[in-house]
Amino acid sequence: MSPEMIKFRRNNRSMSSDRGDPTTNNRGRPLLIHRKFSNDFSGTSYQAPNRRRESFGYQSNTYRKKYDDLTLDKIGVFKPLLKSCAGFWVEVGHDISQRDIYTTPIEVENTASDRLWYNDLFSEEEHKNYIGKDKDLGVFILSIMVTEKGDHNNVNITALLRTKRHDIRRTFIVKKDKKFSRHVLKLMDVNISCKKLKCIHNLSIVGKLRKFERKLLIMQYKIGVLYCREGQTTEEEMFSNEHGSPAFNKFLRILGDKIDLLDWEEYRAGLDVKHNSTGEHSIYTQWRDYEIMYHVATMLPYNSYLPQQLDRKRHLGNDIVLIIFKEGNLPYVPNRIASEFNQVIIVVQPVVYKGDTFYRISCGSKFTVHRFGPELPGDNVIYPHGELARDFIIAKAINGERAAYGGKDFVNKIVRTRQLLLETIEDEY
Repeated sequence: MSPEMIKFRRNNRSMSSDRGDPTTNNRGRPLLIHRKFSNDFSGTSYQAPNRRRESFGYQSNTYRKKYDDLTLDKIGVFKPLLKSCAGFWVEVGHDISQRDIYTTPIEVENTASDRLWYNDLFSEEEHKNYIGKDKDLGVFILSIMVTEKGDHNNVNITALLRTKRHDIRRTFIVKKDKKFSRHVLKLMDVNISCKKLKCIHNLSIVGKLRKFERKLLIMQYKIGVLYCREGQTTEEEMFSNEHGSPAFNKFLRILGDKIDLLDWEEYRAGLDVKHNSTGEHSIYTQWRDYEIMYHVATMLPYNSYLPQQLDRKRHLGNDIVLIIFKEGNLPYVPNRIASEFNQVIIVVQPVVYKGDTFYRISCGSKFTVHRFGPELPGDNVIYPHGELARDFIIAKAINGERAAYGGKDFVNKIVRTRQLLLETIEDEY
């Protein structure tokens, strides 16, 4: 192996590993062991283990059979949840039956970006790091690791290329010669013109690259939740709801846990955890590998002298995804809230049938947001209150935000951030 390779001993790591630590998860963040949760919506708090919620589960077979043939038109006459408007497209559901919603996959999309590739595959193995500069792409960093020795002329390579636009990961076989790094660069499917690739021997770059990767990893989401009382049509009316209805509070319980904000130590999504200036409580959850803090309008400060309720809109108006809990039968207009940041609007309407609560769900997105899953069912299908509705809504919200990142404004911001981080590393070496 070339003396340029960065070397680590497995029994004596020169860098600490996140793996094997019982107090951390596989991304190095502390496990969320105990939280301050509230067991109702009156504000009484208590200590509870992680992710304490009602035990929903996907409904039992008896429950499913009871409502297998249930369709919305058997309950009543309902208008569409969303009304078409300028700047937004409204998703049209696909044709599935009520029973099919229990078996339709609910997945997060683009999960390849959720992995710490350099940290997990490169950082503790022998590898090389190169810094180069392209006229159009600017600074880029290439990491190369020999994963397996082939014959005497070839080697198996795993490579990770970071540019201001994105990361590219490839595995292939290259000839073993002095310029194999340039061969690797040509095989990365990127048009890069670089006269000099600088191999970095300083081991401190490993820590810099791990930090670079962690800063760009998005596993925490802030989602707005707005209560729309029956008959309300303006944002002033909706933001001025001082309290939610029992049906709204019931819905919040499937989204997550009510937490005390004071001294909250986990993801806070811009909420004040020192002085309660943004309210005393919020809704928080862990879902699969993700953390979500909801900006619930009725839990944010209410000011009777300001009909615009700017303290509330300041948070919800800056959320990419907004959930509207809509009571009544008036269609919701997606551009009703004046905001440049709200890209995806998920509308949820409660429907009660024979004492059981169900939810109609619809979704509208700005034209810059491409289609994303999980796909909505047809207009006649409703989700029962519980884990299934929770999983569908959260997956839809996360995928919606990720789809919004592909819009021009978000892409430009991400490119500028990546460029600055890469240039900062280059300046140090």
